[in-house]
This record gives sequence, C-alpha cells and structure tokens, in this order.
Amino acid sequence: MPTTNFSALSLLWPFANELDQTLFVYNDPKERASLRPHIPPNDGIAKFTLSTALGHIAMDNSTPSFHLVGQRDKEYREKKKRKQLIYIGGEIGNEAVRDFFNSCDHKEMERVITLPSNGGDLPRAMKIKGQKDLLTEYYDSKHEYPKIDYGLILLTTNSFATKNSLKTLLLAGMHSYGTLAAARAVSDSHLSVEITRPIMTNFHVPPHLFGVNP
Repeated sequence: MPTTNFSALSLLWPFANELDQTLFVYNDPKERASLRPHIPPNDGIAKFTLSTALGHIAMDNSTPSFHLVGQRDKEYREKKKRKQLIYIGGEIGNEAVRDFFNSCDHKEMERVITLPSNGGDLPRAMKIKGQKDLLTEYYDSKHEYPKIDYGLILLTTNSFATKNSLKTLLLAGMHSYGTLAAARAVSDSHLSVEITRPIMTNFHVPPHLFGVNP
C-alpha cells in the first residue's frame, strides 16, 4: 500500500498503479559527464528521485524496468509498444526522446510547446504557445554554466502503443538542472501540491485526479 499521500503525487498515479508495466528510458550520465565534467549527474539523480517516489506510492510489490539508451535497442523497440514510458532528460541528451517526439502529432505538439534545441552560442529557449518565451540565463558568455534553468513535465499517451490507456511521462529541462527540478516537482509531495497541482488543474484536468473535491 502507498506510504505517502497519494493525491499529492497525482501525476505519478498512472504508473504506480501498474509499476511492472512502466519502463524508464534514460541516457548514461557517465557518458555525458565525460563531455561536460563541470555538470553534476542531474539526470541520474532525477531517475533515482522519481523511482524512489514511485516506490512509496506503488499499489503492489512490482517494480519498473529500466532501459539505457543505446543498449538492447531491438528489445526496447518492442517494449515501448506495450509499456508505459518515463523519459528522463530532453532530446539533446536522450535520443530516445527525439524518437518519441517524431512519433507524435507535431501539429498538436506545436500548439503547446516548442522544445529547446541546441542553439550553438545562443541560450536555450522554451516556447509555450500563449506564454512569454523562457530563456535560460547563464553565469558565463559561453552558456555553459546555467544560472536559471526551466523544467518541462509532459504527461500524455504512449504514441507507440495501440492502447490509448498507456501513458508517457517526460521530465526534461533545457539543461539537466531543469530535468532534476521537474523530477523533484512531481516526486516531492509538498512541491507537487504547491506547484504541479495548481498548474495542471488550470488546464482543466479532472479535479479528482489531483485529490480536489469537485
């Protein structure tokens, strides 16, 4: 049985209900660390944070599966069609996320958000329709040390699956700091109530999903 307030972590409940049907998809933080040694392993911490939170609200004794991008790809191509997916990191650091977005309806996706891209010397930006562009702020002119980053939390259906009941959760940032912030926002019961629930209920998600009395 759950060991924490179930309604406080509402974005995770579709996965906690059938944890053995959930597949984490992540990249190797060690590989990224070799390229940018000054950046802490935020994606790895995000994966640990989220899996721990799911363990607290799991409805049975099952456990999720984990897929490291670049390994056993044939097996992953089959699993992604019949599992609920949790992606850790954005498409810059996790090529499986790029594959996921390519499978989505781009017209529908563009109505909501334009994902951050690796803009070379330009700061990374997140564009959400109807909102002011979110620009990463940096300590340095080379845009290597973020001062203010933004996280993205996206809960949708699994676009690879034939069953619409299967879900996909994407936790990403313009940098890995935003990825970790997104993971903490949905995994910490206090942050989830204060940040995630008010935002999501404003998008007309059924109130009972967030433990709100109609």
